[in-house]
Amino acid sequence: MSFLLNLWAVLEPVVIAALGAILTTYIAKAANEFRRRTGMEISRAHQVALHEALISGLRATLRESPSAGLELLKASAIAHARQSVPDAIAYIKQANDQTMGTIVTRYLQEEGGSVTSPAPD
Repeated sequence: MSFLLNLWAVLEPVVIAALGAILTTYIAKAANEFRRRTGMEISRAHQVALHEALISGLRATLRESPSAGLELLKASAIAHARQSVPDAIAYIKQANDQTMGTIVTRYLQEEGGSVTSPAPD
Protein backbone atom coordinates (compact mmCIF):
# COMPACT_ATOMS: atom_id res chain seq x y z
CA MET A 1 0.00 0.00 0.00
CA SER A 2 2.83 2.36 0.78
CA PHE A 3 4.14 1.75 -2.74
CA LEU A 4 0.90 3.07 -4.22
CA LEU A 5 0.92 6.08 -1.92
CA ASN A 6 4.51 6.83 -2.89
CA LEU A 7 3.67 6.40 -6.57
CA TRP A 8 0.67 8.73 -6.24
CA ALA A 9 2.79 11.29 -4.42
CA VAL A 10 5.19 11.30 -7.36
CA LEU A 11 2.54 11.28 -10.10
CA GLU A 12 0.01 13.65 -8.50
CA PRO A 13 1.60 16.91 -9.72
CA VAL A 14 1.95 15.49 -13.24
CA VAL A 15 -1.65 14.27 -13.34
CA ILE A 16 -2.98 17.58 -12.00
CA ALA A 17 -0.91 19.55 -14.51
CA ALA A 18 -2.12 17.33 -17.37
CA LEU A 19 -5.76 17.68 -16.31
CA GLY A 20 -5.29 21.44 -16.04
CA ALA A 21 -3.88 21.60 -19.56
CA ILE A 22 -6.71 19.46 -20.95
CA LEU A 23 -9.39 21.55 -19.21
CA THR A 24 -7.76 24.79 -20.37
CA THR A 25 -7.79 23.54 -23.97
CA TYR A 26 -11.46 22.56 -23.80
CA ILE A 27 -12.45 25.84 -22.18
CA ALA A 28 -10.56 27.80 -24.85
CA LYS A 29 -12.27 25.82 -27.62
CA ALA A 30 -15.68 26.36 -26.04
CA ALA A 31 -15.04 30.09 -25.68
CA ASN A 32 -13.95 30.37 -29.33
CA GLU A 33 -17.02 28.47 -30.49
CA PHE A 34 -19.25 30.71 -28.38
CA ARG A 35 -17.63 33.82 -29.88
CA ARG A 36 -17.99 32.43 -33.39
CA ARG A 37 -21.65 31.54 -32.95
CA THR A 38 -22.70 34.76 -31.26
CA GLY A 39 -20.72 36.77 -33.79
CA MET A 40 -22.60 35.05 -36.57
CA GLU A 41 -25.92 35.72 -34.86
CA ILE A 42 -25.06 39.39 -34.40
CA SER A 43 -23.96 39.64 -38.02
CA ARG A 44 -27.17 38.01 -39.20
CA ALA A 45 -29.26 40.37 -37.04
CA HIS A 46 -27.50 43.38 -38.58
CA GLN A 47 -28.06 42.04 -42.10
CA VAL A 48 -31.75 41.49 -41.45
CA ALA A 49 -32.12 44.95 -39.90
CA LEU A 50 -30.38 46.59 -42.87
CA HIS A 51 -32.51 44.76 -45.43
CA GLU A 52 -35.71 45.57 -43.55
CA ALA A 53 -34.76 49.25 -43.29
CA LEU A 54 -33.97 49.44 -47.02
CA ILE A 55 -37.26 47.77 -47.92
CA SER A 56 -39.18 49.98 -45.50
CA GLY A 57 -37.62 53.12 -46.98
CA LEU A 58 -38.32 51.89 -50.49
CA ARG A 59 -41.97 51.15 -49.72
CA ALA A 60 -42.45 54.54 -48.06
CA THR A 61 -41.03 56.31 -51.10
CA LEU A 62 -43.19 54.27 -53.47
CA ARG A 63 -46.29 55.18 -51.43
CA GLU A 64 -45.43 58.88 -51.48
CA SER A 65 -44.14 59.02 -55.06
CA PRO A 66 -45.35 56.05 -57.09
CA SER A 67 -43.70 57.36 -60.26
CA ALA A 68 -40.29 57.99 -58.67
CA GLY A 69 -37.27 56.97 -60.69
CA LEU A 70 -34.75 54.37 -59.66
CA GLU A 71 -32.14 56.84 -58.42
CA LEU A 72 -34.65 58.62 -56.15
CA LEU A 73 -35.90 55.27 -54.84
CA LYS A 74 -32.37 54.11 -54.06
CA ALA A 75 -31.38 57.41 -52.44
CA SER A 76 -34.51 57.49 -50.29
CA ALA A 77 -34.16 53.87 -49.19
CA ILE A 78 -30.49 54.38 -48.34
CA ALA A 79 -31.22 57.58 -46.40
CA HIS A 80 -33.94 55.76 -44.47
CA ALA A 81 -31.57 52.89 -43.65
CA ARG A 82 -28.82 55.28 -42.54
CA GLN A 83 -31.26 56.95 -40.17
CA SER A 84 -32.94 53.75 -38.96
CA VAL A 85 -30.06 51.32 -38.49
CA PRO A 86 -26.74 53.20 -38.29
CA ASP A 87 -25.25 50.47 -36.07
CA ALA A 88 -25.94 47.80 -38.68
CA ILE A 89 -24.36 49.92 -41.41
CA ALA A 90 -21.32 50.54 -39.24
CA TYR A 91 -21.03 46.83 -38.39
CA ILE A 92 -21.36 45.58 -41.97
CA LYS A 93 -18.22 46.77 -43.71
CA GLN A 94 -19.65 46.18 -47.20
CA ALA A 95 -22.69 48.38 -46.52
CA ASN A 96 -21.79 51.25 -48.83
CA ASP A 97 -24.19 53.20 -51.04
CA GLN A 98 -23.45 51.07 -54.08
CA THR A 99 -24.14 47.80 -52.27
CA MET A 100 -27.30 49.12 -50.64
CA GLY A 101 -28.44 50.47 -54.01
CA THR A 102 -27.96 47.03 -55.51
CA ILE A 103 -30.09 45.51 -52.75
CA VAL A 104 -32.86 48.03 -53.45
CA THR A 105 -32.70 47.37 -57.21
CA ARG A 106 -32.77 43.60 -56.65
CA TYR A 107 -35.76 43.92 -54.34
CA LEU A 108 -37.63 45.97 -56.94
CA GLN A 109 -36.87 43.38 -59.62
CA GLU A 110 -37.99 40.52 -57.35
CA GLU A 111 -41.24 42.30 -56.61
CA GLY A 112 -41.89 42.87 -60.31
CA GLY A 113 -41.57 46.63 -60.03
CA SER A 114 -39.01 47.02 -62.75
CA VAL A 115 -38.36 50.68 -62.14
CA THR A 116 -35.77 52.08 -64.48
CA SER A 117 -33.63 55.15 -64.26
CA PRO A 118 -35.27 58.20 -65.83
CA ALA A 119 -34.18 58.91 -69.38
CA PRO A 120 -31.71 61.79 -69.68
CA ASP A 121 -33.21 65.02 -71.03
